[in-house]
Amino acid sequence: MESTVKSTATRVLIQNALKLYNDQGNNTADNWNRAQADLEAALGGGQQPPLVLQSQLYPISASGPAGASSLINATSSNVMGAFKLPYSFPNGTPVYLGDGDLGFPPGLYPNLTYGARSATTLNEQTALYNGDLLDSSSALLLGPWALNSSTS
Repeated sequence: MESTVKSTATRVLIQNALKLYNDQGNNTADNWNRAQADLEAALGGGQQPPLVLQSQLYPISASGPAGASSLINATSSNVMGAFKLPYSFPNGTPVYLGDGDLGFPPGLYPNLTYGARSATTLNEQTALYNGDLLDSSSALLLGPWALNSSTS
């Protein structure tokens, strides 16, 4: 699973969009459209059943146009709307995996702490989860998450 996540995150279209966002603050739909389609293709292709069902990409720091919110997200077309989540929309209708923002279970998407580290000559942006530094050599796996007594 770790290699699937890393191979998805390092795809060229996704990295190009992240570079434009990080270097130029480009948070336009034009910047994200191809990366979004590429992320959806990565989640929907090949493996049955898929190992990775959803993905959200977060910024390198909270100081950009999107703040600390995810930049793009996708749910595998193989599972979109297939799993009812254990909570509802404010109007009482059920939420299914992939339904807008609520279709990405908060327990599986971390609240990151952003900061800067200047131990080197360059000012590096950092992200921490529960006090652990996340960088290009780390992996963060949250889940599985129990939906009910028979599904996680």
